[in-house]
Amino acid sequence: MNKPIQDFLDYLTHTRKFSSQTVASYEHDLIIFFRYLHDQSTLFDRIHVLEARAFLASQLQDGLKPITLKRRIATLKHFYQFYIDAGVLSINPFALIHSPKVSKPLPKTIDEPQIHQVLNQPFDQASILMMRDLALVELMYGSGLRASEVVGLTMQDVNLGQRMLRVLGKGNKQRLVPITKPCQQSISLYLKDVRPVLIQGLSSEQLSSFVFLNHLGKPLTVRGLEYILAQLSRRSGVDLHMHPHQLRHTFATQLLDNGADLRTIQELLGHATINTTQIYTHVSREALQKEYRLAHPRAYKKK
Repeated sequence: MNKPIQDFLDYLTHTRKFSSQTVASYEHDLIIFFRYLHDQSTLFDRIHVLEARAFLASQLQDGLKPITLKRRIATLKHFYQFYIDAGVLSINPFALIHSPKVSKPLPKTIDEPQIHQVLNQPFDQASILMMRDLALVELMYGSGLRASEVVGLTMQDVNLGQRMLRVLGKGNKQRLVPITKPCQQSISLYLKDVRPVLIQGLSSEQLSSFVFLNHLGKPLTVRGLEYILAQLSRRSGVDLHMHPHQLRHTFATQLLDNGADLRTIQELLGHATINTTQIYTHVSREALQKEYRLAHPRAYKKK
């Protein structure tokens, strides 16, 4: 990897505290861009807006989707701004390029009966890990945490007595999040009966402060969390492939449907702006319209 990319990625990782997944996305975009510059026999500090537009046009010709193009433009704007702030460059060739408008799909939620079917499935006595898995569902369904926030929880972040969590969210921002009574009970059982078994035999150097561990006693990863939810869905027999973000969307939508205001939901979810939270008003509105069409005999009056 060349030095301009590496220096920028180091800045994202250590200064901005971006997640490893976000940094990987930036890296992917920049490698493609620098590969294009190499093919054009030019350098990143020599291009202007016309060359920038030519690169984006080549991406579209290659079949790049608008949503990916939007991210790529954002990556390159950020990359060049980093070197302007550092005094290396004076012009950002992507600064005046507008991102394509992308219609955001409405978040998919999980029906309450499906959640209950997952949580109330027969307990597998042969697997102590099921106690951990159900605690994970209770946590995400009851508190709306991101997958990265769940796996990043440490023992010091959990206050079961007060039913509160200290969560480290995007941009290294901390917030306090309450947990439900069932979640408190599930996590308590996991910490009492499961976690000690998982760390049995580990040396003091191998012990982890993270709450949720895999079968080897190592910190659970986002990919591992996704696998656990998929397996729980399959075993419970529900017709869905449960995903961490689905549980987060479900949490927010149900809060809104039951009267919570957007500012409260914004704070609980850790959204930087209210605009991100407002998408849930569309979800609730669509659900309202669906119920109306199903319930009212003249909702679809024929002409």
